Amino acid sequence: MTALRVRSPDPRAVMNAMWKHLAAPEMWPLYRVGFALQLRDDVSTPDEERAAWAEVLIPVLRDLGFTPAHARDEALLWVATCRGLLWELVTGADEKSVHRAARRFFAHYR
Repeated sequence: MTALRVRSPDPRAVMNAMWKHLAAPEMWPLYRVGFALQLRDDVSTPDEERAAWAEVLIPVLRDLGFTPAHARDEALLWVATCRGLLWELVTGADEKSVHRAARRFFAHYR
C-alpha cells in the first residue's frame, strides 16, 4: 500500500486504488507468467508469500473495524478474491464485468 501512496483515511479508497493498480493492463503479462508457473505441479505459493500480502492489508481492515483475528482472515479473502478477479482479466473475461465485480466486492465494506 505504501507504494501506491494513497493518502486517504477511507479504507475503501485504498481498496479501489489497490485494484486500479493491480488491474492495470500493463500488469497483465506478469500475471500470465505467474499463473502459468502456478499451474505447474512443482511450483506452489508458500504460505509466507500469502501472509506477506495479507499483512499489508490488515491495517486497512482494522480501520474498517475488524478485530485483529478477523482482519487476518478477511485479508486472505481479499488476496484470494483479487487473485481470482485478476485470473479472469488475463484469461479473457469481459474487462468491464470484472471491474464491476471488484467494485461490488469492495462495496460490501461500507
